[in-house]
Amino acid sequence: MPNTSRRELLAVLGSAVAFAAAPVSLRAENKKEIAYSEEAPYTVADSPWSHLLGNHRAKVYVGEPNVAVWAHIKWRRADADPDQKAVLVYAPDGTEVLNAAAPNVYEDYGDVVFEAKQAGNYFIYYFPQMNARRSVLGPKGQYRKPEQQSEAGWQRQYAGAKDKLQSLPRAVLVEFQSRTALDSFYPMLVPATKDEVQELCARNSEAALIFVEDCEHPIQMSDRLPLRWVQRGTQELFSATVLRGETYVLQLGIYLREDHFAQDVSLDLRFEDLDGLDEGEKIPASAWTCVNTDIVSATGESTHTPVKAIPGKITALWCAVHVPLHAKPGRYQGKIVVRIGKSAEFPVAVELAVNKEFIRAGGVDQGWRLARIDWLNSKIGQEDKITAPYSPVQVDGQTVRCLGREVRFGDTGFPVSILSNQRELLAGPVTLSVNRDRTAWKGTSKVESINDAKAVLSSVGTSGLFKLDVTTVIEFDGGIGFDVKLSSRQTQSVSNIVLEIPYKKELAPYAVGMGLKGGERSRSWQWKWSQQPQRWKDQGSNLDFFLWMGDVAAGLYCKLSSLPGGWRNDENGSVSFSENGGRLLLRASCGSRKISAGEEVNLSFRLLPTPVKPLDPQRWKYRYSHAYQPPEELRELGATVNNIHQGTLPNMYINYPFLNLDLLTPYVSTAHELGMKIKIYYTMRELTTRLPELWTFRSLGHEIYRVGGTQGQGDPQLDFWLQEHLRDDYSAGWITLTPTGDIDTSLRVYSDSRLANFYLEGLNWLLKNVPIDGLYLDEIGYTRKTMQRVRRVLEGRPGAMIDMHGNDMWWSCQCPIGYYMEHLPYIDRLWLGEGFNPDSPPDFWLIEMSGIPFGLSSDMLEHPNPWRGMLFGMTNRALYTGPLPTPIWQLWDSFGIEDAEMIGWWDKEVPIKTGRQDVLATVYKKKDKSLIAIASWANQTTNVKLEFDWKALGLDEHRTKLVAHEMGYFQGAQKFDPRQSISVPSGKGYLLVTEQEDQIS
Repeated sequence: MPNTSRRELLAVLGSAVAFAAAPVSLRAENKKEIAYSEEAPYTVADSPWSHLLGNHRAKVYVGEPNVAVWAHIKWRRADADPDQKAVLVYAPDGTEVLNAAAPNVYEDYGDVVFEAKQAGNYFIYYFPQMNARRSVLGPKGQYRKPEQQSEAGWQRQYAGAKDKLQSLPRAVLVEFQSRTALDSFYPMLVPATKDEVQELCARNSEAALIFVEDCEHPIQMSDRLPLRWVQRGTQELFSATVLRGETYVLQLGIYLREDHFAQDVSLDLRFEDLDGLDEGEKIPASAWTCVNTDIVSATGESTHTPVKAIPGKITALWCAVHVPLHAKPGRYQGKIVVRIGKSAEFPVAVELAVNKEFIRAGGVDQGWRLARIDWLNSKIGQEDKITAPYSPVQVDGQTVRCLGREVRFGDTGFPVSILSNQRELLAGPVTLSVNRDRTAWKGTSKVESINDAKAVLSSVGTSGLFKLDVTTVIEFDGGIGFDVKLSSRQTQSVSNIVLEIPYKKELAPYAVGMGLKGGERSRSWQWKWSQQPQRWKDQGSNLDFFLWMGDVAAGLYCKLSSLPGGWRNDENGSVSFSENGGRLLLRASCGSRKISAGEEVNLSFRLLPTPVKPLDPQRWKYRYSHAYQPPEELRELGATVNNIHQGTLPNMYINYPFLNLDLLTPYVSTAHELGMKIKIYYTMRELTTRLPELWTFRSLGHEIYRVGGTQGQGDPQLDFWLQEHLRDDYSAGWITLTPTGDIDTSLRVYSDSRLANFYLEGLNWLLKNVPIDGLYLDEIGYTRKTMQRVRRVLEGRPGAMIDMHGNDMWWSCQCPIGYYMEHLPYIDRLWLGEGFNPDSPPDFWLIEMSGIPFGLSSDMLEHPNPWRGMLFGMTNRALYTGPLPTPIWQLWDSFGIEDAEMIGWWDKEVPIKTGRQDVLATVYKKKDKSLIAIASWANQTTNVKLEFDWKALGLDEHRTKLVAHEMGYFQGAQKFDPRQSISVPSGKGYLLVTEQEDQIS
């Protein structure tokens, strides 16, 4: 089969594992040719068998029936405990052979004895699975244990006779089969035996054996050499055909012999020019890179770092050469020099034949080429650039201004005044004190740098033996970071270190934070670091403390660094607030501790005045659905934005939306023709194992993939692919069945790694080439800095948006609005409520669900109550939960809600009041009419007499009626006299339009 056809198949399969299995699939199409003459072939079954039998089997042939036959199977297993897994035998008629036993089960081979009542092909399954129930956070999948099922007499005579096996009739091994191409071990997970490796070493005198592979045969084992390498041997020359403009990827597999190296050594590469056969033509050494050694961090720092190599193990180094677009077709020759330790060098000859054809963008459009590994070292979005709707940072002396906020700093680097929406939040300066009395710092402060995106101030203060160094960074989104270092000239013990932030009490009626449910604030409260729930500790969390206090018009968020030696102070630290006159004092305390001479105690914290931006006046036109349904149907329902979740046909594999573009791209195109936006689930908490770059990422050690902590979510009992192909050194993420019946396994990742660079380049590609209209973030799996980069990338597509879902229980300390507060400047819409009690009081809805105090709009998630939602301008999302919001959207249009001023029930100036705490009203006011949202929290039907400020409404009370339009499930058509009481059902309400008598038909 031509090479192009093979590559087309690989592109369809779309994963590195499939790449490894692709030759098998092709052999299966070609009557299952034998891979090597001395080995049984590896093929893929024509159709998958029951998953309970496992993913691998050996096919053996029995010529004639016999009470016992022997199959010697050289299965070359890499699993650690093959003898702990059952071996099952099935007859040609599909029934299980109960008289069967496996007296010898080893990694290299197994001996199986079974009763053959008929001639023909038998199947021996050696990874059979237990049938486990689904458990969202349950144990991983279990294999069946060996058990005796055979008749006692047969067992005694045949199963225990290990020394008499060769006297039994032989069953002939025909082939090894995998259940699907994805499950195949061939060729890179088929290990050589120890004897075969010793023979290879005996044929080679070098201290290091170096093997070169193209991207289609990713190195998957670190502890064993593939049989492929032993049979092929080391190479003196690696050659390949490449295209002009291609980012061509290859791997070096380096095996250090234990008889030559006694300890770990460093490993590095030196690239040389590839010289063309025509004089003067070359591909320069600078065109090469190795992603294992050449590193651009998620924060933009570039480094070159040799890797550590372990004797007896395989080190995989992934290299890419950027073939110039202007390269002259022809052959180019050069070297990659492998440097081991300080002086040993091993050259690898490379010859590239440059084709006259070219390829776009290095080949990133075709995932199988692995050209996307270049994305690991991208700096996209790193520039100091503001994003909409923000304006440049302005500095005037010690005062810094950004959108809607103004902060004046004192000589210690801490704020003495914070204004939001022209409201002063502080009742005094922010202070840091050592021991019991307030510390008087003698300090100086200066502006170090300023650009549109941020201003940097530095301050140095002293008090007795103590020194306080503060670097303050205030950014265009209003976020203020304080890098605080406290030191002492001599070792001493201190009774406490205290940060005090005095709020104006009247401007902070609400609060929310770690361990503090959102809503009306209590008079006092205390929290200790030791109070973090066990679930967070089990997840390996080391969460920063956070707390917000304020009102809808203005508030202040504080986050304390959780470094063990800082505010946390080995869990001796605490946080509290209490009222004192007109002040509300927030105190963060370290507790007693010892400070050594010259030691720097990190007491960093962050502040964010809210709201982070004005409510978007265009928010009413963004009406969400959340389903993979025909865009035409969604548009008929009134939806203008649709989210495509992971696990749906066009976005099947979690956080890698490049594998189903054949469905996603035309779907987006159709939606765009209808005037709709399409956003997709795409984040970084976990990552599917179907991505082509899996083995590249695995070669980076623990840089990208986590180890430990939570193991598997969703359907963790379906993780057999991980156990069989990765085997160890991983942490399973979300595992689930796909709509096609496949299993999508994933791995937990470090989002602050170079994966952030890769993710952002992927987002940029999707925005330009699909083109999607933004992101749906199911929780946020990355840092605030990465979120800034995301927003910068999104601005490359005008109108692109982000909305975020938050769960009460998983990652966000039961407080997603607080946990993600510093991401809110870059988010357009919220979708909070999973795990929330729908009967939570109105103040909880306001603070934890509506987004309004922070400058965002929101939608309802679980158990949506459409009447209560309209108090906050919220509906549910079409086709996700609850009744269709279509009738509400239609009323918005007929009323013209986009031109109305929203005056919430929480506003003292709301022109319509109910006189009750359990039945509330929000007004959407226009010049000549208003829309009144009424909703009840009362336990029973309640009669409510509305109180009107007719002057504020601009309406004539004698000519005004309240009209409830027909809205299906929401309400029937009615008219109310504003002077009469309205009967409001428990848990429900009304949407009433004020209409003058001459307007009422």
